[in-house]
Amino acid sequence: MGRFKDRFVIVAVFATLGVVGMFISAHQVTAAPPPTAGPNVTIAGPLPLPVTGSIALSDGGRVTVANSTTEPVPVTVTNSPQPAAPITGGGQGDFFDSGETHNYGPSSNIQATALTIQITGEAELLLFFDGNIVGRFPGLNSTFSLGLTRPIRFNKALCSGAAGAKCTFGWVGNLP
Repeated sequence: MGRFKDRFVIVAVFATLGVVGMFISAHQVTAAPPPTAGPNVTIAGPLPLPVTGSIALSDGGRVTVANSTTEPVPVTVTNSPQPAAPITGGGQGDFFDSGETHNYGPSSNIQATALTIQITGEAELLLFFDGNIVGRFPGLNSTFSLGLTRPIRFNKALCSGAAGAKCTFGWVGNLP
């Protein structure tokens, strides 16, 4: 009897869903009217299209443009991003025990575009720039490899954690 009851409940649920679905999809939707036709433009020739005229500048000067078929005005795409210059320096690495701080100096200009951090034991690596934390990497026997979308700058590093823990890290520079 329990098996019949279970099957009956399942059939009733699907039947109810089917009836509800019929009512939901029973109404018709009318399509939006097509947009009004605008003017059609056809350039029959000559190509390139000759353009002539002059532009008055705010300082009172004028520029005259003549785009003839014999001497066309060259067009350059100016909004294409240029590739970044290759990194040629600034990379380095460091390693130290838990509780140690390494100061790289206030005039240090360490900028990293990528980091690799290895933590042995339970510790965290903190990177500072002029007293402000710019990176905090906690871990337990962990390795992190991070490619950064923006470079970070630091002049001090601290390995904080359990006794015997170690922090090792390296960075890819940002020079030139």
